[in-house]
Amino acid sequence: LKAQGTPQSLIAAEAACDQAIRLCETLDLRVAEYRTLLIGAYANKGILPTLSPSAALDLFQKAIALADGGRGLSITGIEFAAKAYTGSAWAYLRLADPRSAADAADDGLNLFRDLERTGVFQWRSLREELFEIALNATIQAQQFQWVPEIIREHLDPGQPGSAPASEAMHAAALNALVQSLMGLYQAPRDAVAPILTDLEDLA
Repeated sequence: LKAQGTPQSLIAAEAACDQAIRLCETLDLRVAEYRTLLIGAYANKGILPTLSPSAALDLFQKAIALADGGRGLSITGIEFAAKAYTGSAWAYLRLADPRSAADAADDGLNLFRDLERTGVFQWRSLREELFEIALNATIQAQQFQWVPEIIREHLDPGQPGSAPASEAMHAAALNALVQSLMGLYQAPRDAVAPILTDLEDLA
């Protein structure tokens, strides 16, 4: 329904999500399969374009809380949780809150890193998207000092679960380094010298 994109189909999609949420909320959420269904229902409604950023964020946060870091969930449940982290980061950006967006993206990236550490690589494209969001949000928040840490954590071959083979992540990292350096070169050098040195070493 959502894929059709018409106003009527979007209204119908939202109604279907509401029905699924109401049904899933009556189930025993101690059962992982039922919890997965509700996480998916929250996440699927959250991505509907008919919702405000605040309403979408509320749904994504419910999904994230229910996912509890992916503990005890199936692969499908973890995928829903990862999408909720991505949606949450986008929602925070739409609400002009880049610091919270960066935090949400970082939490999601940690989930992907832990998965890839165990040999699960099927969501690499989602990790790549979230990596770029994390860097862009960090730069928007002018927290340039954290850019090298994010890059090293996810691209350094010596870090468990890193993704040094990802061309998309390397491209995002290079773009983030250039933006960070441009921003810092406009500040008094004495105040940002250690950060500049770290960024220049990576670049």
